[in-house]
Amino acid sequence: MVSLNRVRFAWIAPLVAGLAGAAAAQTVDFDERLREGQQLYTQGRYTDAEQLLGAALREAEREQLGSGLVARILDLRGQTEEALGNYVEAENVLNRALAICRQSAAPGNTSASAVATHLAELYLVERRPADAEPLLRRSIAAIESKGAGNGVPLAVNEADLAVALGQQRKFGEAEHLLREALKLLEAELGPNHPTLVGVLLPLTGVLIAAHRCAEAVEPAERAWQITRAAAPRIGDPDIAATLDTMGLVYWKAGRPQEAEVYSEQAVAVAEGVYGPDQRQLGWYLKNYAGILRQLGRKSEAKALDERAKAILAENARRSSGSRTVDVNALR
Repeated sequence: MVSLNRVRFAWIAPLVAGLAGAAAAQTVDFDERLREGQQLYTQGRYTDAEQLLGAALREAEREQLGSGLVARILDLRGQTEEALGNYVEAENVLNRALAICRQSAAPGNTSASAVATHLAELYLVERRPADAEPLLRRSIAAIESKGAGNGVPLAVNEADLAVALGQQRKFGEAEHLLREALKLLEAELGPNHPTLVGVLLPLTGVLIAAHRCAEAVEPAERAWQITRAAAPRIGDPDIAATLDTMGLVYWKAGRPQEAEVYSEQAVAVAEGVYGPDQRQLGWYLKNYAGILRQLGRKSEAKALDERAKAILAENARRSSGSRTVDVNALR
């Protein structure tokens, strides 16, 4: 399951800034730049976001604007590096942000929990559920200790924990957590909010992995309906992820003609977002190849499969064997 590119994670939990009055005027500009960086990230313009955040980080450190602001920049930059496939750099950046948050705020505060969640999501993309699980359990405990009014961050962390459990093939526990997270989000945001997609897609993945493909169709179709209705507020990375999931679930449910329509669109959107050699595109190509093979179009499938293997092998080499949370991560 991916961290969808980020219907689920587009929200950023508030981080404790801790900025002194003398720096307050300067931080207004940084707040605007962070909003711009977040928008670029959500749109899938990761290289642009990385450049903006890198420049902002250097300036914030040069002007000594405070550890809270540095942590905010590092947190978003870490997520951007992950989206670019730079997993080692993403881990270093997020660990630095987490250390700053833990040093400058009380244990269990929301900022440290948010950064820990993003670090855990990185581990999930890298297929490191044993590293992600303790971070997520601590974040959940910290959020629960704050009482009512924290349903959305709690649901996000529960969905991530479900992914970690699913990667360990604990499908029953994962499904239970995802359905609980879905109830929380529906209660707080309503039945058609885009954030629900970040739970519906992992639920689809869990059901597929548990060989309950017919049951997986409903949450996938609901996710697509929400995504389509929310456009253009949803970025292209999330649209590609939802399209890919629709192709995958129809394929596994024995409906390859319908699957091809969605998978072809997923690849087209992903190529526009990620370019020709990103890991996420590799997974979408691999799914598309499987669908074409089932349709008897073996030569087309072979060409796509070879391209997918080359992309995934190169990304594995770049990340030194490391690791969003995607439907494919349950495989």
